[in-house]
Amino acid sequence: DLDIITRFFVDDLTASEMYRGFSHSLIFPFIAAPILAWILKNIYSKYQNVSFYDWLKMFFLAIITHPLLDAQTTWGTQLFWPFEWRIAIENIFIIDPVYTLPFLTFLILTAFQDRLSRKRKLYNSLGLIISTAYLLVTLSFKGVAHYKIQKALEENNIEYKDINTRATYFNSILWSGQIELEDSYIFTYYSLFDKSSPSFTKKFLKNHDMLKPFIDEKKIQQLIILSNGNYIMTNENDKLIFW
Repeated sequence: DLDIITRFFVDDLTASEMYRGFSHSLIFPFIAAPILAWILKNIYSKYQNVSFYDWLKMFFLAIITHPLLDAQTTWGTQLFWPFEWRIAIENIFIIDPVYTLPFLTFLILTAFQDRLSRKRKLYNSLGLIISTAYLLVTLSFKGVAHYKIQKALEENNIEYKDINTRATYFNSILWSGQIELEDSYIFTYYSLFDKSSPSFTKKFLKNHDMLKPFIDEKKIQQLIILSNGNYIMTNENDKLIFW
């Protein structure tokens, strides 16, 4: 996550575009892990029972699981950098206490055990199993929300191009839905506790034609990339607003 420091060297748009880029790609662990393993092996050379391969495995697994987790959140991750295609499964919010707290609790318990203690391995395993199991459950929750929204669209005879469902703040119970129509977007929310079908907002026109005079400008292209092509244009007090 040190790629956040790019904001000190470039403008905000460029920094946002670079965020979760190279350092979050599937290429990065193959470059960073051997370097870090070599450095740490030399610093802790007195520990002969810890091989270069041990260090390599630890760094590689730590680095590669980070972007794989990030790809499941809402911002998106450039796993296939240098391609600008952002992977965003959006099955979990960036901060979800149900995922983090069990993981953190068992990590703290692990830290207070003797290095060779059986409890140490047990607590560490429980933290990983519980948090990962919850992560998998959120995928099924997303599937339910997506199905319910899709069904409601069909019941209302609404023709759509695409549906995007994502977890809302700090939970995996309430889901937001963004539905792309031919010339507009509509939105909805669905809770797993809802007994009625989702209802939809009014149409928000895309108005993409407003950008035509500026479409080749770098800043505009950056905005379109960051929005993954999902944006709305409005004209407010003779100012173009990119949503």
